[in-house]
Amino acid sequence: MERTINIKVQEHRKTGLLMATSEEMRGLIVHARSEEELQSRLEIAVRDLLEADGHQVDYVRVTRKESAQPAFSLPTFIASAVLHAHRAA
Repeated sequence: MERTINIKVQEHRKTGLLMATSEEMRGLIVHARSEEELQSRLEIAVRDLLEADGHQVDYVRVTRKESAQPAFSLPTFIASAVLHAHRAA
């Protein structure tokens, strides 16, 4: 079974710190100083939250979703997680 999670990114005006959240995954709040760091941290956080919810996770892949206006908008990421069919007990 594959689960897709849309992730929204915001940038702090003064510090430039990036923060990623998702309405689809309660508790997902990840911050970083660069997109690369954010992407790496998102993979770990998504896996940890799914496992804490009792899922057995085969892998998590986080990719940047291309925007229609990439020069004017913050990145959006999509996390794809492959889970075993049954939740762990």
